[in-house]
Amino acid sequence: MVWSPYGRFACGIAEVEWLRTAGQGLSGRLYYPAPSELKATAAPPSSWLRPWTWRRGVPWLWDVQYARGLGKFLFFRLHGFGYDVLKQMLIGLNTALGKSQRMDLVPGAPLAPDAPQQLPLVVFSHGLGGNRFLYSIICSELASQGYLVLAVEHNDGSASAVRLPGGEWRLYGGLGDEEAQVAKTRVRVREMQAALHLMQALHRGDRLSGVELSYGLDAPSFLKGRIDLRCVAAAGHSYGGATTTALVAEDPLFRCGVALDPWWHAVYPESPALDRFQTRTPLLVVGSHDWNVPNAWGQLSCGGERQQKILAAARQQGGSGQEGGRTGGGAMLLSIAGSSHNTFADFLPLFGQKTGWLLERLGLSARLDPLLGIHLSCTALLHFLSLHLPLTKEQREAQNWEPAKGHLALDAIKARDAADAAGASPASGPLSWLFPGRGLMLGVSDFLIDLLLPKRGTFRPVSGGGPPPGLAKAAPTGNGAEEPDDVVTGAEAAEAALPSAGPASGPHPHAPSKVLAAAGAAGNAAGAAGGEGAAVGQLAGPAVVLGAEQRAELRAGVNKRYSAAVQAAEVEEMHALLGSEHIFICRTV
Repeated sequence: MVWSPYGRFACGIAEVEWLRTAGQGLSGRLYYPAPSELKATAAPPSSWLRPWTWRRGVPWLWDVQYARGLGKFLFFRLHGFGYDVLKQMLIGLNTALGKSQRMDLVPGAPLAPDAPQQLPLVVFSHGLGGNRFLYSIICSELASQGYLVLAVEHNDGSASAVRLPGGEWRLYGGLGDEEAQVAKTRVRVREMQAALHLMQALHRGDRLSGVELSYGLDAPSFLKGRIDLRCVAAAGHSYGGATTTALVAEDPLFRCGVALDPWWHAVYPESPALDRFQTRTPLLVVGSHDWNVPNAWGQLSCGGERQQKILAAARQQGGSGQEGGRTGGGAMLLSIAGSSHNTFADFLPLFGQKTGWLLERLGLSARLDPLLGIHLSCTALLHFLSLHLPLTKEQREAQNWEPAKGHLALDAIKARDAADAAGASPASGPLSWLFPGRGLMLGVSDFLIDLLLPKRGTFRPVSGGGPPPGLAKAAPTGNGAEEPDDVVTGAEAAEAALPSAGPASGPHPHAPSKVLAAAGAAGNAAGAAGGEGAAVGQLAGPAVVLGAEQRAELRAGVNKRYSAAVQAAEVEEMHALLGSEHIFICRTV
């Protein structure tokens, strides 16, 4: 299988390194529009049994160090024979899968000659245990639509692995206690600002000391005069979503922000994001379904109280000392029905079908079809950027994300989901019994986990808060300063993202459960009366029913206008684009 973006351009990539000062560096990957003729040509899908087909595209796993970093992240502070065996098995499997999975990316390609003369810029921040290529699907889709994306690989210890300028590798360093967590976010915000500073210098053609691009590209000339610094956005997932929000709340150079399932407890307490945005930057929060409903302890895994504070801080509101008496650019909270915390990363769409039995045990599963989830996420992100970045006519005409190829894919996936819901038989084949939910592989994995892992009490942690009183965490087994006394281990962080045995998203892949819908309706009524259910009522988005003619009219108008602030009418547009059956929450402030 070769994953190809849907845009009109091929996606070029280049690794970026900037040794700023001794001991301080910035690393990441550039995704950019390349000539369309470089896209992978149609050919039979690659197969493990036909190695000669592997040469199409480039491996998803850039270096084996990332496989080691993922092993350290998931087994951080977990020691013993069983853990060591499983860790090495995971590293080997991740290496094999990551090297065999091909991406339709072109290393060191030239910029597309028919791309916009100036490219809008998105700076991307990964989540806990992430890296520069863990979100290759989203980043390459943006690049194929004419955006320049710099995916930063954070050097705060939160990446599974980071390649530092000069070639040194640093593996996952632990989350730390609550004070250490927010300290990392401050580092991340500074790195995002440094990334923009680097892009400004490359646009000017400056020869900054210590800056290198891979594949023989000349850094000062490659992007000289090609970046539209009026159209700069920040985006990120989880830890990166909190980083993005803290960044755009205080730095007006970023004109738009997109936070994908942000982990709000990582926002540092002095951030204006918690009180009052110092900028007019519109913010899109795409929160997963499972993180935006109360868990078994009645809490939201994203940090519900903080989410309400942040949405309020981003609201357009009267204020003195600012032009027009307005502060904040407004915000939209969108939740895609059936989505989980890992809907936005590459794991599920790339590896979900072959290794679902393992992904479920690593907390990387979702009720929503992963391909549908990534298409819906990309559509929402591209729509919000087109609304709130002052794109030129040339930049808009380069994009074909709606309603061309992307929506055709959604329709095909919906048809397949309908067949599954109707009880269609699973895929057949000589090895089909090895794969998700069927037969030997699932049974063997459960047997090995029960046999090798020591029996210990576990809990599903609440981000930043820990378990309710009476549920104690396992005692740390670290080995000194190398492994700090984390609030949660890497394995527990992965477990936190795993839907519970009765996930809030319900058995249907798109719609919320009847129980949750009833609770939301009751909460709305209580909220209107000022009762205790008000917090629950805030979960429910407005009921939007669109006729076919109205939906077609709204879809025809996308990517044709610019708005400096979030408007209430955007809720209908999002329903028209994604389909109301795919939306759990959609509201603006």
